[in-house]
Amino acid sequence: MPLARRSHRKVRTGCSNCKRRRIKCDETKPSCIKCLQHRISCTYHPVKVSGRNRTSNVAESSPDCSQPGDHEADTAASLSRSKCLIKKPHWSNGSGVNTIEIIHHYTYSTYKTLAVKDEVQRLWQVIIPEIAFHNGFLLRVICAISALHMWREKLRETRYLTYAHEQYAAAVEESATALTRISKSNCSALYAFSALAFIFELGTSYNRPSVLYNQDGTLAHWIVHIRGVRAIIACFWHDLSSGALRLLLQRQDHVDGPRGLAASLNALADQIRRSTVTMNSVHTLLQAVSKLLSWSKMGESAFFGWLSHCDNEFATLLGGRDPFALVIFAHACVLLKSSQPAYWIGTWPEKMIQEIYGSLDSSWRSCLHWPMDGLGLCTDGQD
Repeated sequence: MPLARRSHRKVRTGCSNCKRRRIKCDETKPSCIKCLQHRISCTYHPVKVSGRNRTSNVAESSPDCSQPGDHEADTAASLSRSKCLIKKPHWSNGSGVNTIEIIHHYTYSTYKTLAVKDEVQRLWQVIIPEIAFHNGFLLRVICAISALHMWREKLRETRYLTYAHEQYAAAVEESATALTRISKSNCSALYAFSALAFIFELGTSYNRPSVLYNQDGTLAHWIVHIRGVRAIIACFWHDLSSGALRLLLQRQDHVDGPRGLAASLNALADQIRRSTVTMNSVHTLLQAVSKLLSWSKMGESAFFGWLSHCDNEFATLLGGRDPFALVIFAHACVLLKSSQPAYWIGTWPEKMIQEIYGSLDSSWRSCLHWPMDGLGLCTDGQD
């Protein structure tokens, strides 16, 4: 006997996107959670008021959310294209969340998820919030991270997720403006913002079909954020390395890289030299391999340092899904597994390698044996 379908109240006031996709809409305004997660414009069509022959003016929409697609552009342009989902940034919100509660949660709980070492935890707990009080975009992203953490820890209450997206959207808009006026006075705030923006992207990508690419095929936002750090460091390295955030920039030299990484990358380099790709591409790919070998000895900062220092040409190849670039990136994922913050990284390395494996032709999959084995992924019966 077939199971009877559970009855439910049909909602007629959801947004147009949820109606089209025939999924339940939480009806949050100006943008529902589903549209926030997918970074698309959320629109509510006018509905008739019951018992009257007129329509209620409930049509609301959020601005279009464009994706940062050109990884060769400078950081300011990249973040400027990450348009906000709310028009005017302000601290009031429609989610019913108390901002003081969010900041309190950050200072006694969330900061612990951002680092392991006591001195670095104190940096996130005390020093960076002090910087944030003078830079609104940093304070907003701190609130976004804290609310996202509360959403994870407090039975996934939707209001915290809504608040997190609201604050992050406003933070991105304000930071893009600050980047056009980057100076000694705000470079530390922008560097800390980039680190937290990467973490926010990590924490909100759980339901996306691709970890590496946006829906329009461009490189994922979190990759853009990591690469954006390079521009900030290049301009203000002395101020950053000798300032309040110097602990975040210290390299841990002379650490042994993962066992077998060098042998696997050297074999891959030989394949690149024998390939038929252009000489420019060969040079770019070999440079990426060489930098990965060097950064693999830098401990917890290995993955982030490597990705932020790769040439723009390598990002172009990765954005174009070049097989060699994807295989190199898969090797780097093994370094990410031992990086911090572990709370937010989770199973991302495994997901990325599985995505890369699925996107490669069978003739390329043998190149993934080492990274897959390094993360304990099954390779039995695979090419």
